[in-house]
Amino acid sequence: MSSWILVLRASLGLGVTCGRGMEKLNRDWIRALASEEWCEVFKDARVTHFEVEASDHNILLLETEPRIRKPKRRFHFDSRWLQYREVEGIIQEAWGKNQVGSRGVRISRKIKQCRMNLSAWSRTLKLNSKKEIKRIKEEIHATRSRNGNNAKEAIKMLRKQLSEAYKQEELYWNQRARINWLQKGDKNTAYFHAVVNGRRKRNRITRLEKEQGGCTTEEEFGEEITQFYNQLFTSSKPSDFDEILNGIPRTITEQMNLQLTRPVTEKEIRIAVFSMHPNKSPGPDANGDEAGHIKEILECYGKASGQQVNINKSAVIFSKNTGSREKEEVLQKLGGIQQVTQGKYLGLPLVVGRSKNSVFRFIKENLMSRLQNWKGKLLSNAGKEVLLKSVATALPSYAMSVFRLSKSLCKELSGLMARFWWGNDQGETRMHWKKWEDIADRKENGGLGFRDLLCFNEALLAKQVWRLITCPNLLVSKVMKNRYFPNSNIFQSKVKAGASWIWQSLHSSIKLLESGIWKQVGDGSTVEIWEDRWLDISKNGRISSPKPNGYQLTKVSSLIKGRKWNNDIIQGLFSKEEAEAIMAIPLAYSKRRTDSNGDLQIMVAILLNLGMLRPKRDSKRAVRKIRRR
Repeated sequence: MSSWILVLRASLGLGVTCGRGMEKLNRDWIRALASEEWCEVFKDARVTHFEVEASDHNILLLETEPRIRKPKRRFHFDSRWLQYREVEGIIQEAWGKNQVGSRGVRISRKIKQCRMNLSAWSRTLKLNSKKEIKRIKEEIHATRSRNGNNAKEAIKMLRKQLSEAYKQEELYWNQRARINWLQKGDKNTAYFHAVVNGRRKRNRITRLEKEQGGCTTEEEFGEEITQFYNQLFTSSKPSDFDEILNGIPRTITEQMNLQLTRPVTEKEIRIAVFSMHPNKSPGPDANGDEAGHIKEILECYGKASGQQVNINKSAVIFSKNTGSREKEEVLQKLGGIQQVTQGKYLGLPLVVGRSKNSVFRFIKENLMSRLQNWKGKLLSNAGKEVLLKSVATALPSYAMSVFRLSKSLCKELSGLMARFWWGNDQGETRMHWKKWEDIADRKENGGLGFRDLLCFNEALLAKQVWRLITCPNLLVSKVMKNRYFPNSNIFQSKVKAGASWIWQSLHSSIKLLESGIWKQVGDGSTVEIWEDRWLDISKNGRISSPKPNGYQLTKVSSLIKGRKWNNDIIQGLFSKEEAEAIMAIPLAYSKRRTDSNGDLQIMVAILLNLGMLRPKRDSKRAVRKIRRR
């Protein structure tokens, strides 16, 4: 049963399934068990209760495909109608009919008349391109069995019709997908269809939670939503709040208030309407006006702070779906600022795409240029060791503290350092008598102590995660928490679709950080007895004694009584060794693998990481191997 999930609650009917000699059960706790695979197949399944008078048990009905009333379809102007000449005449005829009422009422009725006439006319058309495609394919298949030139000509004509039907199908889904950046004629119908279906799933309400249980039917949805907003917009009629308002500074001037409350002009309506995409729903689209507002804000800030924006050191990065006309308009509004496809800020890339190696290629190029400058110098092995440890391995550390580099790039960087270490003769690489992994190992294991770039990268990222934990008031900590784990802590966070590469990189080091920290006991209210790491004598920091069956208390605070450990409970729950270790922990105890100033030690993290990734081996044997060679 642990591999199944509780997903389907009883949604209708009575609140109990049995009543004889038993306490009544709230219907919100009556559910059906289903696996994730089953839920994927039957996404609309629901559970309902039915009363049976001849028995003290009610029927629990599971419907895999319940009848769902289709909502009333709204009117949508189909862009395929524009191919017919009579469309313009239908609109002119509907708009020319006399309507009574005020100007706004007349316009509304004219639009309604156009909608009704177009809907009636569209029913006479056969615009189901999906059926048309199927019909043409069947005709092509039937015609191929014939022989002669007539069959070839017929197939040619049918293929032409099929191509036109595909265009109609793509045009239909393109309009509904709200995607502007794909080009026509690429047969993107499947993609458009997926976008539309995904939006429909997001817009559909399957269940609402309320104070007493939940609701799943459309009638309950309507009642609950109406009641919620009635309460939300109902005023409690407060009074005597003038004293409170006197302490709040006035920020909206009389002139600003007049501008906000003045009637909307016809010019503003025209600009707003004609700025919309002709075949898309209205929505926010950035343009030159927004860029002009950003420029005004930056100029205002510059005048107040004395820090002006340097246009020569500034650049704009556009997404792929931005048209050339919009780009030129934005660049012009921003004062002729330059456009770049990939920029850097403080030495780090601003945009990280799919190809991580190409984005971080500059690290390899910088290392190659440094190593080439050193090759002409006469360096001993000791000098090479100092250069590699102090300079070569430090070059990528700035980028590695924010981004996770790929294994292939780290391997290439290690290869460059290995070739420099072994040297070359007249451009030819010398024999590498030992693997670089062995040379980079710790000195007690027979190596020379060069940093393993993969482990070093993960340790630097773990340090950043530790900084987010210990400094929650930093701006970056607040941004990360509100964006990726608003309702939990960083150890319970997950990488969601669309997450930045910075967050994906930081999240990959959480496991390493977890293996090196212990949770502070404090009053025990936030520490789980069997889940968290808080016991120092254990390697993983967790309690090894099994949890008794039916034991309800899970917090360490349940082991404390009167600011002291409860000896009776501890002796009864845990082994003798663990009980003694728990009793020896001061309640102000805090244990974590950090240095004296609270900052996570990078070398400790590297050693911990090396221990996780590499198997232990006999260090004396490794030293003997190097001496023999």
